[in-house]
Amino acid sequence: MNFKMILLNVFFIFFISCFNIKSFAETMSLDTSQISTNSISSIQILEENEIYLLTVKGTVSIWSSNSWYTICAGTPENEPMYESLNNNNGKTGVDAAYLFASVSGSPYCDAQLPIKEERLKISLDDGNSWFTPNFIEASYNPNHSYTFFFQGKGHSLKAKYVDEPDTDNYGVIQLLISKYEDCSSIIKGDHNDNNIIDLGDAIGILKSLSNPRSITGYPLSCNEILTKDNSKGDGYYIIDPDGSGELEPFEVFCDMQTDGGGWTRIEYKKDLELKSHFSGEDAYRFLPENFETVLSPKEIEAIQEVSNEGKQLYVGECIHVLHYYYPLENTFMHAFGYKFLNGYETDFGKKYTDIQYEIIKDDCKNNDDVHRATQILIRDVRVPIINVKSYDTGESNEKFGSKLTENPAWLR
Repeated sequence: MNFKMILLNVFFIFFISCFNIKSFAETMSLDTSQISTNSISSIQILEENEIYLLTVKGTVSIWSSNSWYTICAGTPENEPMYESLNNNNGKTGVDAAYLFASVSGSPYCDAQLPIKEERLKISLDDGNSWFTPNFIEASYNPNHSYTFFFQGKGHSLKAKYVDEPDTDNYGVIQLLISKYEDCSSIIKGDHNDNNIIDLGDAIGILKSLSNPRSITGYPLSCNEILTKDNSKGDGYYIIDPDGSGELEPFEVFCDMQTDGGGWTRIEYKKDLELKSHFSGEDAYRFLPENFETVLSPKEIEAIQEVSNEGKQLYVGECIHVLHYYYPLENTFMHAFGYKFLNGYETDFGKKYTDIQYEIIKDDCKNNDDVHRATQILIRDVRVPIINVKSYDTGESNEKFGSKLTENPAWLR
């Protein structure tokens, strides 16, 4: 058993013996069929610095009930755990933390479900800032129940479910707020360096989980290293982005200078070869295999969880393959589509409206037999790109590729 698991087991022993429910503050019901910009608030004010437990349950659908006649991925639940009052209810494929089933035609059909979702947002400061809870559960829970420890800030808890359009949503997310009376009246503690794991350490672990901070002593990210003045410049560092989660600390390269520094590099194992990848009639299609990264998907997802920014320069090499604009026909119908690690597929065949991007250069618009390139800078925390969708690439002289190893993604 590794060191983190020992700490967690000890923590839960102390948690069961020293923490008992003082009272249920209240139960809140968040109906996802309501307008996304609306939020609900707890009646009670959550006392500043008091420790609370939020338990979140429920299953919902982000598609209409009629859409579930054909399913492309995962196994849906037959009905919501808690039904919406104003919508036709049916099968569900999303809970408070994960998307576990998808209807046909959605961007998630090629994703490996379940995948993390960030539609549930809560606020502890009266709506001034919103965040997705960092649930204790490190993976998908088929019972659709998740828990989150936090400290009150002297305001009510606000919650909202972000999904637009929301006219086809249904299902209710139930939030139960519990207040705990702990053993700190007997012994005040945090990670107290007394060479034993005792109650003080258990309370420290609890507070770490609510804030989240790595209990292994390693930083969460390159950005944390920089902001805490522990940077020694560009180079390799050990980070532990999931803190108390299942991942062991691992090594990454940190860029501590470019664009303010604090960037974690997400590298690829190999390039996309410049060649003809398809044959036959013109069609929009992804490559049959995704790009491979040096870090595992779980390691990258953990870095994304503690990041607010992402960027990647995709350099699309081409011979007779358009990547964005075609001036002879004044059209963007050849614009590549991009798939992110979480399975999301961007717009394609038009100007992009769902990502922030900048075309650095677009020499592929010449559409000739010269080896050229189009460069697109994508700013999105969902990078790295793991696949591309192309059009008009079915002839043997139509070639495209990318030097992925020279153009990694970056997260901060």
